[in-house]
Amino acid sequence: MNPLLVSIGLWLCGLTVTFGNATLIDVLSSGSASVEKKAQACRELGEKGVKDAVPALAALLSDKALGAYARAGLERIPGPSPVAALRAALSTTEGAARDGVIQSLGALRDAESVSLLLPLAGTNKAALLALGRIATDECVAEVRQKLAEGAAGSETACLLVAEGLLKRGQRLRAITIYDALTRARIAEPYRVAATRGAIMTRQSVPFLLNKLKSRERAIRDVALLAIHSMPKSDELARGLHQALADADVPMRLRLIAALRVSNNKETVRVLSDQSKHESHEVRLAAIRAVGSLGGSQAVAVLLSVLERDGISVEELAVVESELRAQPGNDTDLALTAALQSAKSPKHRIRLVKLLGDRLSVSAKSLLLKQASDPDFAVSMAALRSVRRLVGVGDIPTLIALVKRTDRSDYRKAAGDALASACVDAKEGSDLQQALRASTDPEESMQWVRALTAMGDSSALYTIAKRADPAMIAQLARWANLDPLPVLFEIVESAQTTTAMRAAALTTCLQLLAKVSANSREDLVPDFRRAFRATNSHAHKLQLIAGLRNVQDPDGLQLLGGFLNDDSVRDEAALAFVQAAWPMAQAGAGTALIAASLAKLPKIEDRGYRQKVAMLKAALIQGR
Repeated sequence: MNPLLVSIGLWLCGLTVTFGNATLIDVLSSGSASVEKKAQACRELGEKGVKDAVPALAALLSDKALGAYARAGLERIPGPSPVAALRAALSTTEGAARDGVIQSLGALRDAESVSLLLPLAGTNKAALLALGRIATDECVAEVRQKLAEGAAGSETACLLVAEGLLKRGQRLRAITIYDALTRARIAEPYRVAATRGAIMTRQSVPFLLNKLKSRERAIRDVALLAIHSMPKSDELARGLHQALADADVPMRLRLIAALRVSNNKETVRVLSDQSKHESHEVRLAAIRAVGSLGGSQAVAVLLSVLERDGISVEELAVVESELRAQPGNDTDLALTAALQSAKSPKHRIRLVKLLGDRLSVSAKSLLLKQASDPDFAVSMAALRSVRRLVGVGDIPTLIALVKRTDRSDYRKAAGDALASACVDAKEGSDLQQALRASTDPEESMQWVRALTAMGDSSALYTIAKRADPAMIAQLARWANLDPLPVLFEIVESAQTTTAMRAAALTTCLQLLAKVSANSREDLVPDFRRAFRATNSHAHKLQLIAGLRNVQDPDGLQLLGGFLNDDSVRDEAALAFVQAAWPMAQAGAGTALIAASLAKLPKIEDRGYRQKVAMLKAALIQGR
């Protein structure tokens, strides 16, 4: 295919066309090419480094629209000819175009143009900045002279000179320039930049610390920021420690932040002193900084803060957060030791909660011991903390704790821990024995909760014999459908009380709904059995809620039976369309669905109407 036709086709489609070098050069001199095409040609010639394009690009340097593109192209072409063309353009351009040419010479660091730029530096800021970028000895002298004269742009030119000297490894000369800037009467931003350059170039701790004492906040701030880029050293840390002594609160906060990145073995002790400062903000900053440093010394300081009388709510929250975040078993051991020696109930409760939050397995025995403490608040905190730590081996201890008192809240907390321990247990003969022996309903409930968490099916008849609706309701937490046979016996027995029957049927329906939402096993026989026993409005709604997840024609037929019941007709219809849709897609139960569609009520629900329409469409398509 003709390449020209391809190019024309791409151009008509608005796509970028890449021409050969000769064609690109022709575009620059073309009288018909658009500014956009010429700008694109400048870019491509520069990217390709086409030396033959230098004359054509140089011819555009005075062009207001294309001059910048031409300069950018020349800057990217290697060799002496582009720079020579730019030098020559100094005498043929004027105004903004000449300033642009000067900028390009500076960007190219062209030493041969210095003699041409020096005469311009007194009146042309672009020339002065270009000299700063080129940074030869002549440039350095000229730029420093202009700084002394207060010439516009001399501050920036000096900064550029220092940067250039550093790149060439002339560190001491760069420092001289930076120092001259810091002493000059120039605007604050330039002195700040020079100060940072002087600090970073010297890498001198005494110099940095001296700047921290400046009366100017901006200078102090840049010195503080420079700390983050300085090598960590013992000398710098000691200097920061000393600076804290005379610092006001805002400066003290900044110094504490700096100690997070530049510190030594004495820093934690210094921060410990700051954690007692009269300023609330300083105390908080010091606590956070101690936590960030970490280690056994930091943990000891945090524990001492935790024990202080009169500690504020915010400080308490911060120190607890920092202690929770400290890694390693050593921290757990330190917290355990602190708990063993703690006297104040308030302090012991804090330590107990921290050990629980850290899931400190090594502290489990101590926490179980604290659960028997005479101080009720301590024992309650210990029960709550130990809940996620206990296991099968702790069941006897937890059984004893449940029996320890008749206080309902304590029993409930002990029962929570016991149920947690029973999750991985295989059999609960001790719990069944305790349940049979118990005459206290609240205590008995804890044994039922534990047996339910364990899932010990052998305990179901023991639980049922208690004939307690609340205990039967607890079986809804069972992980599977094992309780159903026992529950249905209760529901269908003529000797069952009304309350027990209602509780058993409710629990049956809860278990079926829970399993049907996550399983595809055949639950229709169980739902049908529950259907026969259902007569209350609440149980009907429960049954409908469970059947909406059963994708089976027989289950759908049970739902259809409620379409004639005015008390639950709308709920049944909503459940029916949800259950029927996947079946209609699979071509199952179509006759039943078609027969039931006529019975569906009109409900002002957009989603419902859409599903009904989709069902009808699916049935038509299936035919």
